[in-house]
Amino acid sequence: MHSASALGSAWRTRLASLGISLGMVLMIMAPGAAQASTYRFWNFWTAEDGVWAYSQLGPASTVPPDGSVQGWVFAATDAASASVAPNLDPKEAFDAACANTPAQMDKKRVAIVIDPGALEIAPVGQTPPALSSVCAVASVGAQGYELLNSVTELRTDNGFICAINSYPAMECSAEFEPLPISASEEVAQDEGPTDFAEALPPESEESNALAPVSSALVIGLLAIAGFYYWRRRTR
Repeated sequence: MHSASALGSAWRTRLASLGISLGMVLMIMAPGAAQASTYRFWNFWTAEDGVWAYSQLGPASTVPPDGSVQGWVFAATDAASASVAPNLDPKEAFDAACANTPAQMDKKRVAIVIDPGALEIAPVGQTPPALSSVCAVASVGAQGYELLNSVTELRTDNGFICAINSYPAMECSAEFEPLPISASEEVAQDEGPTDFAEALPPESEESNALAPVSSALVIGLLAIAGFYYWRRRTR
């Protein structure tokens, strides 16, 4: 038979193991509660079958054919969320931009949509210009960057497009921090009624992010309590 001290030592060992396991679970799950950094910059989009698709390639790596549509939107995004598509139906964009531009031999027409994004993400003291679409006419082999550069004024940094038509004025892929809750409420009151889904407080998202951690704590505590009860039954 095992002595009482031996049983007590085994019990403490198993309890410590459970504690270590619980700690590892929390270490793995805790990063999910942290929010990724958000940056605002010009996002590149292409139209596929009349639907906007976020481009995984840079504009210099795309060679669109005649009749294509490419879009740029100034948006605040992070690694965990999708960017916002340009606020113009690509099916309408080509007609809006190139309807009065006739086809030419050895040339192509590509509609370029420029969407400066929402006022809420604009740099302090700046107002986004109006959304626009323009028809770029270039050689058949012209790539996306050349097309954009032919119809807009660009500010770049090591190949990265920082500003289109002088917007934003100074920054280049700057980190973006949403307004505090109190400031957001003031903006909402000034702008009038909003959609119910948009009016949900930010805390609800934070609570959802912490839910897995709370579940892990409950599961771990139940496991420890169950083991303690089993030891008492087997003495």
